[in-house]
Amino acid sequence: MNVVLDAGAFFSRFMPEGEAGTTPSVAAEVRDAESRRHLDALRAAGILSLAEPSDASLSQVRNSCARAGDTLSFADVSILALAIDTGARLITDDYGVQNVALRLGIPWSPSRTEGITGPVRWKCRCSGCGRRYPPSSHDEACEVCGSRIVRRKA
Repeated sequence: MNVVLDAGAFFSRFMPEGEAGTTPSVAAEVRDAESRRHLDALRAAGILSLAEPSDASLSQVRNSCARAGDTLSFADVSILALAIDTGARLITDDYGVQNVALRLGIPWSPSRTEGITGPVRWKCRCSGCGRRYPPSSHDEACEVCGSRIVRRKA
């Protein structure tokens, strides 16, 4: 396997050179008709395979996310873990996934964006009163004023 594909690669109709892989949870995210046809065509041509990552790699990615303050979906964690297991390059346009990939030393390339230029550190603040919170607090409600806590680059 040369590359591991995130859902964005199917949305942008990315054509891998050589063998590609993704996880069943990423494949389940591809629901629009055109992107699904692209995924199915790659599988039918024998270019794309679906694989589950190891538990050890999933744990490694989750630990890295917790240390960096990144909150990723299970699908995002799974493709990072699959890239660790296979040693393949990751194709993703998701900045959060790119950030964790950089921290884990996983090589990555975007499929249609420029991508990030270095690791991102996050800060969380209440959108109402400005109170600071730990990076993992985003999308929660402020305990002081009840406004939404938002995450921004530090």
